[in-house]
Amino acid sequence: MSDENPKLSLQYHSVQPNTDPSINIFLPKDHNLKRWGLAILGGSLILAVSVSSLLLILRTYTSILRHGRAVLLKNVMLLLPLVFIGIPVGVLLILWAKEHWGDRLILNDRGLILKNGKKERFWRWEKTENMDTVITNTQFGGSSVGTKVKLMLDDGNQGKLLVRNRYENISDLVEEIRKRALPYIYKKAIHKLACNEEIIFHPELTARKEGIEINNRLIPWADGTKPQVKNNNFIIQCQKDQEPLFKSNLKKIENLDLLLCLFENPPKFNHSSSPK
Repeated sequence: MSDENPKLSLQYHSVQPNTDPSINIFLPKDHNLKRWGLAILGGSLILAVSVSSLLLILRTYTSILRHGRAVLLKNVMLLLPLVFIGIPVGVLLILWAKEHWGDRLILNDRGLILKNGKKERFWRWEKTENMDTVITNTQFGGSSVGTKVKLMLDDGNQGKLLVRNRYENISDLVEEIRKRALPYIYKKAIHKLACNEEIIFHPELTARKEGIEINNRLIPWADGTKPQVKNNNFIIQCQKDQEPLFKSNLKKIENLDLLLCLFENPPKFNHSSSPK
């Protein structure tokens, strides 16, 4: 049994441009265990096969001296699988450990660097248009037994970057990415709204310059309406009578982080001026 936990998404206050030049490095889970473990396992396998092959060869030689060459075929049939399977597997384990030795995810003030084997990808915060996060808590017997996180960054032009739940301190990683990317996403959204462009979060939920439109009903930004999240649902209630105006599963809402940020930081436009 699992449930979506949006608590991280609700922790927004004032949005300020990020100028922090600090660098944060996040390693894959059990990184040292995996790379050293596989390297040692591969080396041990090669050593074990080599020693076993040497002993088998010596035993074969001794058997030939005692019983003749008739025993050669039997021992060769044991030696070939040992050498042609054991050694390649050991080599592959060592090569995999070597290739992924430097796997990590690096965050700095300019963007994100994702290193996975020989592949390296750089994502600039400033090009981020959308950001969606799914945080799933797995529960058993009323207690949380695990958390899965999937964060998607989108540049709005078919460029995407997916960060999966394979890194240590994943909650801190998600918060760092949000802290660094959200100011750019928010700034772009404000510019779009100021240009009278709409931002669609759901077929029944659209952000406009004047406010948030819910089922063809416009709620001004200055209204002070705040959303709620209950049982994996995103809910907007009327300020006056607390009647629900909108309700949808979190998975059906696009760019949820931006939507929550707009509610926490309502846009304020000078209608007499046009955006540059």
